[in-house]
Amino acid sequence: MIITYKYRLKDRSAKKVLRQHTIACNEVWNFCAETHRETVRRWKGGFNVRWLSKFDLIHLTAGSSKELGIHGQTIQCICEHFVTARNKKQAALRANSDLVQLQAVEKWDGKLPTQMIPGSTLPFINLAPQR
Repeated sequence: MIITYKYRLKDRSAKKVLRQHTIACNEVWNFCAETHRETVRRWKGGFNVRWLSKFDLIHLTAGSSKELGIHGQTIQCICEHFVTARNKKQAALRANSDLVQLQAVEKWDGKLPTQMIPGSTLPFINLAPQR
């Protein structure tokens, strides 16, 4: 069981510093995600690329701690957690093929196409009987 504590800070200076740290951590996470998307794009383009490991991401983010204003070990921890999350998601997709359809349904905004070609199918509607 994980216990989470929530605190309210009334100190204005601490709030500003924490907000800056949060923004810096988000920038590192977004960099890792963008690097991963670029790797996927290259892989789909036919290039022989491999998934970036936590060591690769740490190497790519080396030296950015001074610019971001957070400790280098924090950046390394964020890279490690990104790789762990990515690997868990890929394992879940491999184990359950219906998860892909579930993700597509969750992204759907509930609107059907405004123009439909006669005889075409509707998106995400599966009328097959359940067994």
